[in-house]
Amino acid sequence: MNVLLSRPLVLAVRVSVGIVFAVAGFLKLQDPRGFAMVIDGYGLTPGWLDLPLAYALPVLEIVSGIGLIFNIRWALELIIAQLVLFIAVLAYGIHLGLDADCGCFGPGDPEGEAYHGMRGAIVKDLFMLGGCILLLWRWMAMNEPPRPLSVILKPFGGKRR
Repeated sequence: MNVLLSRPLVLAVRVSVGIVFAVAGFLKLQDPRGFAMVIDGYGLTPGWLDLPLAYALPVLEIVSGIGLIFNIRWALELIIAQLVLFIAVLAYGIHLGLDADCGCFGPGDPEGEAYHGMRGAIVKDLFMLGGCILLLWRWMAMNEPPRPLSVILKPFGGKRR
């Protein structure tokens, strides 16, 4: 039990998940039109919404990933919400029998193309979700909540409390 709540493990999980989200978002922003086609492939959104989502989702991933790396208060909740959404969409795709790129690391992701990795992606997302639940557990058990954004912004003239 003590190992699960150790600072080094929590730090490793927090930084690892944050990096995965930031990198995934960055890679998706390299080809937003291609990512919009991946979104369209799931058939869950009206076509006019695909391109705005192809910009908004990666930005959210980057912001929440960086926020998690720096242990900012809202970042973990945003990542958990995204993981739940991604798992639901992937499960929907598997249920329909879609043979599509998961879109995890943008269009043209070698793993997604080679293996049409929805099942693998759902397993990875479940592991990351488990890591995020560990972070929540640690913060509640040790009464060490994440920092407010204002702590990070202080050197840049942000709000002082």
